[in-house]
Amino acid sequence: MFHKDPTPQSTMSYVRGVIRRARLVVMWEAIWPSIFALLLIIGTYVALSWLGLWAHTSSWMRVCAMVGFGLMSLYVVVRLIRTTFPGNEQVVDRIEHVSGIDHRPLTASLDKLGNEKLNNPAQDTLWQAH
Repeated sequence: MFHKDPTPQSTMSYVRGVIRRARLVVMWEAIWPSIFALLLIIGTYVALSWLGLWAHTSSWMRVCAMVGFGLMSLYVVVRLIRTTFPGNEQVVDRIEHVSGIDHRPLTASLDKLGNEKLNNPAQDTLWQAH
């Protein structure tokens, strides 16, 4: 059975979907360590509370522990807020790295000419051939 060649619109639609999914993956990889650390801090506090540790410690020790948990949580939340969203270059690099293709076809297809404002037809033709 023969399949029709994909149209440029369907190919670009597919590529946009791949880029969107890769952006979510890169973003998740950037934020999960902070989320895990925050859950670990909260879980440790809850576990120590269930064990009744706070009832067996002095009041200054409880205050120090609360300040410690609060500072650790604040540090992790600030680190989570400061997490940057991945840019197009980082996402495209991720796709090409995972695909294992050496010649970077996605970068080449999304690349733009540096001096597009010159309106040089010969230059535009050569760029399209590239």
